Amino acid sequence: HNHNMPVRVIVTSGTEKHFFYQEKNGTLTQTKEQDFHVGDIVKGKTTAIHSVVNPTATPAAALHLYFGDLIHQERLIWHPESLEAVPYSDDIYFAYAQPLDSSKSFTLPTTCDAHATA
Repeated sequence: HNHNMPVRVIVTSGTEKHFFYQEKNGTLTQTKEQDFHVGDIVKGKTTAIHSVVNPTATPAAALHLYFGDLIHQERLIWHPESLEAVPYSDDIYFAYAQPLDSSKSFTLPTTCDAHATA
């Protein structure tokens, strides 16, 4: 997902693995991955696209500081398998954030409108 604004994230417990991407001509390409531990600060640029996983069994937590109106900012989220970009909504974010069963294809829940605006 993107934020379309600068963001700072400080990891307060556990570990977060961030994957950073670049979109060019409709194609999403991973450019970097980095582990962040307690006390580390992630500095997200306005144009940043990222995903986050917890690579350990220890719960992870972080404080996020957004430099703008995150609730009303138009932004995008990418489907974890097809990499299709759709307008961001919290419903879609939490649907995508669920652990995936590798033996099944990913589908949105029927209660989630993939074309809702942020």
